[in-house]
Amino acid sequence: MINYSKEISQSIPIKAKIMAPEIKATKDYIDFGICLVGQERYQQFSIRNPSCSSLIWRIEIENNQDFAFDSDIKNGFLEASQFFISTSEQIVSVYFNAK
Repeated sequence: MINYSKEISQSIPIKAKIMAPEIKATKDYIDFGICLVGQERYQQFSIRNPSCSSLIWRIEIENNQDFAFDSDIKNGFLEASQFFISTSEQIVSVYFNAK
């Protein structure tokens, strides 16, 4: 609503579109297979941002008191995709050390 004076006002319709970031991973879960005690294994997956909004991401490993799991990258930044073509991608390695 725009008020020009006490008696004159004008309504102007405004449309807005909110673009929320989206993150996609190439794997739904990671299976390290059978591991012997003391043996370390790793698996890689990639994450990408197919949305039109940049994003900051972070990996948190829960219930990791014995530090059996680790990742080479803990956080990062993925640029927004241009014209719905995702060129912003990050490869992440996750390590498991059987204890």
